[in-house]
Amino acid sequence: MTWVTGMTKRLPRSTAPKRKDIKLRNYDPTVLLGGYKSLAVGHAINEAYRATGASGGAMRTILAHLLRTKRVDAVISAGFHEDDPITPRYLKQTTTDDIFSMGGSIYSYLSAIPLRKAVDAIDSERCAIVCQPCMVPLLRRLQAQQNNIKYIFSFFCGYNMSHEATLFMLRKLNVRPEEVTAINYRGGPYPGGFQLITRDGQKFTYGKESYELLNLQFVRPGCLRCTKYMGEGADLVAGDAWLKSHPRMTLLMARSALGKEAMEQASYDHEVALYSMTEQDLLRMHFHNLIHKKYGDGLFLRLTTKMFNQVIPKQLVPFKLLSCFSRLRRRWKIGVDIQNLEPYKSDCV
Repeated sequence: MTWVTGMTKRLPRSTAPKRKDIKLRNYDPTVLLGGYKSLAVGHAINEAYRATGASGGAMRTILAHLLRTKRVDAVISAGFHEDDPITPRYLKQTTTDDIFSMGGSIYSYLSAIPLRKAVDAIDSERCAIVCQPCMVPLLRRLQAQQNNIKYIFSFFCGYNMSHEATLFMLRKLNVRPEEVTAINYRGGPYPGGFQLITRDGQKFTYGKESYELLNLQFVRPGCLRCTKYMGEGADLVAGDAWLKSHPRMTLLMARSALGKEAMEQASYDHEVALYSMTEQDLLRMHFHNLIHKKYGDGLFLRLTTKMFNQVIPKQLVPFKLLSCFSRLRRRWKIGVDIQNLEPYKSDCV
């Protein structure tokens, strides 16, 4: 839709920095990262919240803190309604219990139309809204028209497939939609994976590595053209902190003074633990996706995506075998090794 300005022109692939350039600081941070106020990694201090979060549970805890301290009256984010446990939608949460029951990543694209309807329905309540990076420009325009949007939060957009990917996984598992009671895109031991629970209590799981193949098969054409990755323009952005020595950590990027204050106040009130993070380590963690978003894919990956995105390869591809290859690749390439994390220096007094 033309009124969502999530797409900007990519730079030529030939000008993309290499991994060695990150260490040498030979890159343009305004292109790769955009503006931000501070970086941190952290996790919810409540171990139950941390264990059930997609990474470290920090974003959910910060949202709950905004509700608890009366900075907002409601939070709007994507989740599943009990009457349709397989189709994500934007839902309003008004209690901290609502937020923690709704948390976790959802790897399924939601268009601007349901987001706009959710915003129009909030009346006079002060809200924090969690949206896909491509929707941030839309929310900024709506925020200029109605002052009840107080915070705009976003996330790192690693997998944003069509909903057909979810239905494909159900078929792979030989489970009918009406048999499903719950879907979790980051269920199971960290880093989790596609998990569903049926009405008779059965639990089925595919590891997170399966999303790399699934994304090739069901990536939306618009997402292949979109340059938004780290919630550019939002107040606070969250993503996985791929730290080999410190699992279950959330990477937090405060892009505005408001987002920085929300993050630091939750830390000051002992609800999240925060540690320092350097720009270079962030880039090392997410280098591949940043290059993919800002400069586009190389010829081989473009051709592979085009091939896998056809109807027949979707049915014939050896899904489990290629997922195993992806698991090995992730163990070798994903993550950085930082042994000792330094406490984050907050401006809160």
